[in-house]
Amino acid sequence: MKKYTTVLFDMDGVLINSEPVYINRLKQFFNLNNIAYKDDEFNYIVGNTPKNYDDFVKSTWARSRDIKEYLKAQREFYKLYGEIDYKKILFPNVLSTIKSLADNNFILGLASSSPSKDVESMLNQTGLAKYLCNYLTSDDVIETKPNPQIYIDLMKKLSVNSESVLIVEDSYFGIMAGKNAGADVAAIACKDFMQDQSFADYIIKDVSEILNFI
Repeated sequence: MKKYTTVLFDMDGVLINSEPVYINRLKQFFNLNNIAYKDDEFNYIVGNTPKNYDDFVKSTWARSRDIKEYLKAQREFYKLYGEIDYKKILFPNVLSTIKSLADNNFILGLASSSPSKDVESMLNQTGLAKYLCNYLTSDDVIETKPNPQIYIDLMKKLSVNSESVLIVEDSYFGIMAGKNAGADVAAIACKDFMQDQSFADYIIKDVSEILNFI
């Protein structure tokens, strides 16, 4: 079995169970504002870029209401529901797995399609900041996943070769970004949303399983 020296993580759906939270909050936002939607439409935004997410929300809104009303409604919604409690949605075994990797001198990093403010809030709330101090977000690249640039740039930042890297992902966009960056990819099996994970090198049920083959 190949020996990896570096493990790079995605955030949403890998470290935190955030996708159901994002989708439920978005549905709540739509429901409060009488916006019509179809449940299967939400599969499109899982693992997608902030821009595509925003475009999806605006286009869905525009089917039912004047787009000029959107920003005011969004501000009012976030005043009511505030910031996500990331500690509550941290997946079991994430902290212990990453601590074990750090204790065994693995090089660690994080590459997320979320904006920096969300990534930093998650890292600080969960206690992962001391282990995942090397990270890139959607704010650091022109195009994020499925474009491989975020992983290519992170590997350059860490001075590692793709052949020694294992990337942990969940979405189709993330898997393709990792593969196109030249690394092996372990995909966390999706439970809540349909995602094509057929291009991953490994399919795992829990992040702790990577300790079995690194």
